[in-house]
Amino acid sequence: MSRLERLRAPCQWGPGRRIALGAATFWPPAYFVFFVGFVIVSFFAQKAVDDEKPLEVAFGVIFVLHGLTILLGFALLGLYAFDVFRNPRLQSDHRILWVLLVALVGFLSMPVYWVLYLRPGLATADGPPASGG
Repeated sequence: MSRLERLRAPCQWGPGRRIALGAATFWPPAYFVFFVGFVIVSFFAQKAVDDEKPLEVAFGVIFVLHGLTILLGFALLGLYAFDVFRNPRLQSDHRILWVLLVALVGFLSMPVYWVLYLRPGLATADGPPASGG
């Protein structure tokens, strides 16, 4: 058995890991809303404030958050693509659709996939519901 075959896909994880994956999955869309709001507010604040130092610090924080969110997005892309191919609940034609959705519009399709196939309480690949209910 190869190392890849021994890896457990998210569809086989317990509820704690699935909740953590859900939080990581919903972060990029939430960050996008925050980022757009920040840009709009900073645009108007720049005209109202003479001192640009607070905006420079805020943009530094946003720059770091942006980079971390991009790295998280790449990790989620690989993880969700792996799960799509290992999830026994998906039919083969649905696998192709989900891989395309995850690859092309990942930060919008990953939360939908998580709700439909990975949230706690759904049956795992091994049998009964992961959260017992």
